[in-house]
Amino acid sequence: MQVVIALPCVDKVDRLDTLVCGVPLLVRVVAAALRSGGTDVLLLLPPGLPRRWLDLRLRSRAIGSACIETLAIGRVFDPSEPEDWRAVAHCLDDRFLWMPYDYIGHRTALTGLLATAASHPGAAVRFSGVAEDGSDKRIFERPTVFLKDDLLKGDTGHFQVAAVTGQPGVWVRPPVTVRDAEGELVRLSGKATDGVYSRFNRWLCRPAVRSLTRTPVTPNAASFAGLAVAALAGLCFAQGSWSWNVSGAALFFISGLFDEIDGMLARLKFQESAFGCWLETMVDYATYLLVFFGMTVGGYRRDGWLYLGLGAALLFGSVLSFFVISVQRKLAAPAGKPTEYYRRHLAALERDAGNPISRTARNLQFLLRKGVLVHYVLLFALFNLLPVLLFLGAFGANAAWMVTLYLNRRLYRIRPVNPSGHPAEDRTH
Repeated sequence: MQVVIALPCVDKVDRLDTLVCGVPLLVRVVAAALRSGGTDVLLLLPPGLPRRWLDLRLRSRAIGSACIETLAIGRVFDPSEPEDWRAVAHCLDDRFLWMPYDYIGHRTALTGLLATAASHPGAAVRFSGVAEDGSDKRIFERPTVFLKDDLLKGDTGHFQVAAVTGQPGVWVRPPVTVRDAEGELVRLSGKATDGVYSRFNRWLCRPAVRSLTRTPVTPNAASFAGLAVAALAGLCFAQGSWSWNVSGAALFFISGLFDEIDGMLARLKFQESAFGCWLETMVDYATYLLVFFGMTVGGYRRDGWLYLGLGAALLFGSVLSFFVISVQRKLAAPAGKPTEYYRRHLAALERDAGNPISRTARNLQFLLRKGVLVHYVLLFALFNLLPVLLFLGAFGANAAWMVTLYLNRRLYRIRPVNPSGHPAEDRTH
């Protein structure tokens, strides 16, 4: 869907350079709209706006190769005036998404707005809320899907409503400060699939993430920092005593927080990538191997050969789990979009809930996540129960790769070539 943004007068244009979580306001508004389902952008330019200034802003990597059209108009655009809409009507689609230049829409809310628009073709769509009722200027203060014909006639009183929990976005205008806007964006920088453990971890990470968005630190750098902390955790576990184990568990917990930080930074700075997703996965498994190896060495130094057997079984299961889950990620997620894996895999398990193995895997899926494991490692270390943890880990890791192999075939199997010579593929059994 086309996205339309009217820029302010030249005296206020410096507001578009305001950094919000490290990204200029104009870039953030455009990028949020595009990543929520917008296809192309029309910028309405006030008189006197330097084109070179605008061209430099639109080269941001966050926007990428998006189709952005600009239209210079004779005065500052007033969306409440039908005459102004008539002046730009030749550049408008029949239905488009209006985005205020100083309103940052949350991705989930904008995606929901466009989904509602898609399910009600031919209708204007707004978010719920008293502030948008009636034909007045307030209707243009939030993202809204408009019909061109309605605006040309000055009719803005009939809408479908897209329900949203909480505010659909945040203004960056007085009395809202940049600090307030950043706090709201950081608060909502998680994922829809987050459980209680991840939400708690992200709550702990908010101050650090907010500070890091103002620096050149990249999500990949945060991933490697977590790996370095995990290496220190493994060294602590290798010492074998209770105090060193607790220290190692605390460091492993911090490593888990870095695992949350890299994803939050990627979403806030629009730096998500397929490579970053795979790197995060590889770093996660590398941290498991470092920590489990440290536990094995420490246990052997303290209690003898039993730990070597448990540790070998755990490391074997962890390596195999990494490979079979990597295959599952490729099967479940669209090509080039590995970030879609977890959501799609949970949906596949839900559809197959009649199968007891799929149902059990769905209920226990959260235990495979690093954000959950770090809590239990710390708990077991505090109560000096690492032998129990190693036994449970060895059993769970080997059960995980066996179950994953079964689910790969059941949920994402590839059918043989049919008689016509065309492969029949079934990825959603």
